[in-house]
Amino acid sequence: MLTCLENPEKDVVDYEKHYRKKYTPILGQIMTPIEFHKFSTEIFQKRLSRIEFLLKSSSSVLEIGSSTGHFLQLIKDKVSDCTGIELDKKFAEFSKKKLNLNIYEKPLEKIDFEGKKFDIIFMFQVFEHIPKPLELLELCKKILKPKGKIYVEVPNLDDALLSIYSISEFQKFYFRAPHVYYYNKNTLFKIMKKSGFNGKVRTIQEYSVYNHVNWIQNKIPQMDQKIGYSSLKWNLQNWGFTRYPPPPQNFIKQKKWKNGLKDSIMNIKNR
Repeated sequence: MLTCLENPEKDVVDYEKHYRKKYTPILGQIMTPIEFHKFSTEIFQKRLSRIEFLLKSSSSVLEIGSSTGHFLQLIKDKVSDCTGIELDKKFAEFSKKKLNLNIYEKPLEKIDFEGKKFDIIFMFQVFEHIPKPLELLELCKKILKPKGKIYVEVPNLDDALLSIYSISEFQKFYFRAPHVYYYNKNTLFKIMKKSGFNGKVRTIQEYSVYNHVNWIQNKIPQMDQKIGYSSLKWNLQNWGFTRYPPPPQNFIKQKKWKNGLKDSIMNIKNR
């Protein structure tokens, strides 16, 4: 059984008024399409390294929820052709006019591809927004080639901050509209299998242990997504952890965590 919000079909994404103001990679900052594109391109470099083995020079690719086209731009020279679907009109226009990408601005069920079929369909952090996931997967099967593939990335309902630490503030942050369904490894596998897809489901931890420390100690998200992804490395000069990339100068709380971790390491060492 899938986990969902109450009456999920009521949670319609409103890109023009609310969505981009409420949900942004940098807290409190509404980003223009060009700002969002630049920010997201750096993040997607990691994702590219995960999926690059799926791409061939002859591949025809469709991305559902292509945003500002940052992913398609990264792979367009590695494949035969790229197509995107993006319902945010500003992001779609940016992708078409600035990046010269082939982008549709309406839902999959309303698009006529005129017989075109794809080798692979990508959905990054999109599938959880779909109110009728089985219907979407059926549509995907119709436009995939006989040996076509689908790659779906979703937030994990078994995230340690939910399943182990049970931090109520993180729960409020995590369970939010317009996310309508939530998946773990088991339910994602089952829904894909029910739709006739065969494959594997694996988990990836993109956010660092530092992000966990932040939620446990401060009960709030970090300032931006890149900070959340940043890693900790052992620093021999001060016998403590240093974060790479380093935090902004005005992010005082981060310095406290570093000192706290350093004290803990020193205590262990003294034992």
